[in-house]
Amino acid sequence: DRKLTARLYGGDQRTRIRQEVVLGIGGARVLTALGYRPNAIHMNEGHSAFAPLEYIRLRMQEDGLSFDEALRETAMMACFTTHTPVPAGHDRFEPKLFMRYFGNLATELQVEAEELLALGREDATDAREEFCMTVLALRLSERCNGVSALHGDVSRRMWHEVLGEEDPD
Repeated sequence: DRKLTARLYGGDQRTRIRQEVVLGIGGARVLTALGYRPNAIHMNEGHSAFAPLEYIRLRMQEDGLSFDEALRETAMMACFTTHTPVPAGHDRFEPKLFMRYFGNLATELQVEAEELLALGREDATDAREEFCMTVLALRLSERCNGVSALHGDVSRRMWHEVLGEEDPD
């Protein structure tokens, strides 16, 4: 674990997805183990975007909610902030790599693997598209913002389709 967490932004895609699992799912599990039930999830970029998936899983397990109900309730407490409004600043993973780490979670969430993958795709219907952490964070958040007005404007242009908005240009 120390080798995995020793360097941020280093290594290959396998290392990167594993780091984001530790940050998102591991972070949510640590808080749960310590007895905390946060009423807000703030995601700084997509790095911790797996945290809402863990809270969705917990709501389904502990409260008997369906996936859709747990997703809606989790999204109401989630906020996404972008700092990097350039395409290269958003982690993307091949579907095969994503499923290596999340195939079991799809089963626990009682959804098809493709439905879980679709949450992280700009075009949810494109089975060849890579899984994007930012898209996942946007889809699992009711609120989104940028660190500045300019970041917000640029990001809205980048992600207008995911946000369900018309192209602002």
